[in-house]
Formats: sequence, structure tokens, C-alpha cells
Amino acid sequence: MTTTSTPSNPATPEVTPALVRSLLAEVMPLLASEEIQLGSRGWDNEMVRIGDGHVLRLPRHANASHLLRNEQRWLPELAAHLPLPVPDPIAMGTSAAAWAHPWSITRWAPGRRAVDVPVGERGPMVEQLAAFLQALHAPAPAEAPHNPVRGVPLGARAAIMARQLGEWGHRVDPRDRAMYETAWRDGLDAAAHVGEPQWIHGDLHPLNIIATDELPARVAAVIDFSDLAQGDPATDLAVAWFLFGADDRARLRGLLAASYDPATWVRARAWAAQLALVFRWHPKSDDALHAAGRHTLDQMRLD
Repeated sequence: MTTTSTPSNPATPEVTPALVRSLLAEVMPLLASEEIQLGSRGWDNEMVRIGDGHVLRLPRHANASHLLRNEQRWLPELAAHLPLPVPDPIAMGTSAAAWAHPWSITRWAPGRRAVDVPVGERGPMVEQLAAFLQALHAPAPAEAPHNPVRGVPLGARAAIMARQLGEWGHRVDPRDRAMYETAWRDGLDAAAHVGEPQWIHGDLHPLNIIATDELPARVAAVIDFSDLAQGDPATDLAVAWFLFGADDRARLRGLLAASYDPATWVRARAWAAQLALVFRWHPKSDDALHAAGRHTLDQMRLD
């Protein structure tokens, strides 16, 4: 989940052009002379653009280091089977002297965040995302990562949902709060995922989907696999509310009707409710995540 307002972790040094160039010199020295663009900081990682074609991804704390290692281990395998570009690491490194965590270099995905595409222009993305979800949601091997906050049974998130409603519920319109709570209860009551755990992206929202600049807007890449895990694909299907309007959401569900049973979609809507609450009210959320949360809430009112 990406934002640009998270303060620096005091346990890590400041990211400077000199630090970046020292890391690049270890694994891709030809990039060390490229232009360095700082300033894209997420909840877990800092992304530095290198020239026109590459990104350096730096985790800022120990847990983010673990998540980045998951990307390094599994994305090269998954990328070969996915119909959309993903940030497959092309170089990896670690330098205890300069940076205490592993880091990756990936190719830059040109375009704009899908959250910046007007809702009415997102329709051409439906077929692409349907194909992406069907390709990604394959049985995961036993050694695939587990994620305690994504892909898990909804009951495992009940306490955190109750806490979030307790902390932020006074800021939510009572009618919307009732909708959140109903969607969540419906998800808890729905049949659980049956069968093998599947690969999931884990954080498939409009800030992690890159769209083309030209119209009609199409998906150029899917990024930020920090929450990559095995589990319930309903977590990813929440993108139907995060990204689309009612007609496009119905079309996405129609394309995926043979792949997911009705209970999976009920759980997906519960995930949309829980994550929209985070997007809308979490103190770390930036304007783009607030917009994604508002859109999701608007779409849930239509169902």
C-alpha cells in the first residue's frame, strides 16, 4: 500500500543520491551515472527512479525486508505466467554498511496510476484484469509465503475491523457505517474458501495498477507485490469495487463467473469494506488513497 506521507524510519539512513549511487555501483554500475529522482515513499518502501527506465526499491524496516525477499524469490517465476508486466527484479543486492536491508532494481512502468484515470474511462481495463486474475490465482506451492493480514479467513481480521471501527467510526456517516458492518457480517457468514490456497497479489488497488497515458486507458503494469501470498483470492477480487463503476464491475464479474463462486464475491465485498475503511480513514493515507476509499464506498452503496 503506497503513500507519500509516511515519515522516515529512524532506524534507516536518509536516502540520498550518494547512497543510491553507492548501491547501484554494487550490482549495476552502468546505472550509477543516471539521473536520480527521490521522494516516492510508501508505508514500507522507498522507490527511487533511476534514469528513464529503472526503479530502486528500498525497504525501510525489518518486516518490509521480509516482504521484499518474497518478491525477489517468487516474482521471477510468476512473471513468466502473467499476461501483464510486473516488477520482476532484474538486480538485487544487500550492503550492510550502506543499507541494512535487501533491495531490488526493477524496470520502470511508464504511465499513470489507475486512480488518476476518470472512472468512466476505466472500462478497457476490465478484460485485462480478468485475464490477470485468472492467471495469478493458481494453486500456490506449500512454501509460498503466508500473509497474516491478506488472503486469510475473514474471522482472523474481525478484531482489527472492530478496532478500526472503534477508532474511526465516529467520523463515518451512520448509514455508511451500517453498510460497512453489514458487508463485513455477510463476508463472515459466507462459506469459506474451499480447495488449495491460491496465489494472491494481496494489495490490488488503483494505486498499484499502472494505466497507459493515452486513451483508451489500458493496464500497463501491476506493481507492488509486497503482500504477495497464498490464500483466499477474495482479497484480490475487492478490486471490482476499488477500481470500477457498476457496469464495468458487472462485466468483470461476468467474465470471472466460471472461476469464482458467489460466496467468494461476498467475501470480496467484505474485504472491500475493510480496506476502504483503511484507505479512507487511516492516518497514513494520502489524498489518492482517500479518493480510492471514497470511490469504493460510493460503489458499495450501489450494490
